Amino acid sequence: MDDEALSSLYDRELTTLLDQLISARSIRRRPRPSDPYCDAECRAAKRLTRRLERAAVAAANRPDPAAAAAAEKVWIDQRRAYRQLRERKSEEF
Repeated sequence: MDDEALSSLYDRELTTLLDQLISARSIRRRPRPSDPYCDAECRAAKRLTRRLERAAVAAANRPDPAAAAAAEKVWIDQRRAYRQLRERKSEEF
């Protein structure tokens, strides 16, 4: 047998064994939005908040403490604005 045939045989046998040993699971995702008042504006604000959070964490791991403090402040301000937006949307709903 050549290399490709051996590789193909190995893949088939391994797949067969794994299919027998590990049962397949289906993954169900929660429908979006999770809250009925959450609209495109809420989702965009949440994406921005998460992006700024990742930037703040990345800046905290760098040697410049001023940049880390500035990134954290921007993230905290955005997080506060996002929470206020959610509260306002919830009350309006």
